[in-house]
Amino acid sequence: MSNGELVSQAQTAHEILASEFTDRYLRRSGFNRFAYSVPFDPNDPLCDYDRTWWEAKPNRFSVPVGKGILGKTHHMSSKDIDDLFVAPFTAKAADFTRALPDFPLALVNGHDIDLQAALSLLSASMGIASADSQGRYQQTLETMIKVTHGVATRGLAPIVIGRPKLPGRITFVRVQQLVVNPHLSFPINKQMIESGIPQDFRKAYNAKLREETVAVANAPTDHPKGYRTLWSISPGGTPDMRGEGEHEGKLLTKAIEPATVRLMQEMGCGLVVVYTKFGRGKGPTIIELGDVVPPDQISESTVPTMMADLAAFRRKHGETNVFYEEELTRPAAAAPAANQANGADTPAAE
Repeated sequence: MSNGELVSQAQTAHEILASEFTDRYLRRSGFNRFAYSVPFDPNDPLCDYDRTWWEAKPNRFSVPVGKGILGKTHHMSSKDIDDLFVAPFTAKAADFTRALPDFPLALVNGHDIDLQAALSLLSASMGIASADSQGRYQQTLETMIKVTHGVATRGLAPIVIGRPKLPGRITFVRVQQLVVNPHLSFPINKQMIESGIPQDFRKAYNAKLREETVAVANAPTDHPKGYRTLWSISPGGTPDMRGEGEHEGKLLTKAIEPATVRLMQEMGCGLVVVYTKFGRGKGPTIIELGDVVPPDQISESTVPTMMADLAAFRRKHGETNVFYEEELTRPAAAAPAANQANGADTPAAE
């Protein structure tokens, strides 16, 4: 394929992504009041579709900016984030720091709310820094953020904070870099597949993302204590879906694609499931963390079972209409294990 054809496909992909995904996200989140999506420009780094991830660049604004955006998204104050999210990670910090020298870790999240995985990851970095800083919290936090990685949608890349006619700009990618190394993908879901984005372009991009994600996960870091990377992933890759037909009235969390399971296996991560029920400002938000599951104890059913357990956790705490998609289509294959979501101990891209 010629360079001209690649640029043409990149422009098509960008225009569809911005209009059908980025702008919809901005409207749904309310961020469209102070952010917008940039038009395609082959010289704009935000439109560079040869790039799949950006290096973290934390500083003293990482916590206030991160908590400000995540608090608005999740209807929580800074104190709520500290009390509800950071505190459990602080309590589990010793488990994380024992595991991280041996293998990378991945936090397994639902996708109930946008940026859910980002909230878990920032909370984990803050919790580990709180427990492990020895009086040098900011330095320890920034060192931790540099080894944290998140997989999110490429639809976040075109966002610029500000207004189009105002001078200067702050890209949302730069905001992400304050708290994480962002890896951006084209999610495998029906809407993305049917969007009109050229299939070969989308698959080639995701193949490169997969290759680079596996390489980063398996590479050593320069963390002074020898920690491997800490990841945060929402394996379903899409917000909850409303059930149709016989499942009308139910809220379904998307079934995990086999390619996503293979990717997580290739990354060689241990897993920690993050059980979360969000109150959305109208009720209590509840979070519990599972135990660290080492890579050698992970099978093909581990992640799908975690996702079924996440739905069961939400049902247990009042969201009675939430189900993991495979619970309804293949009940025997994805029934929740007897674990924390049911009130007992948790057992150990394309």
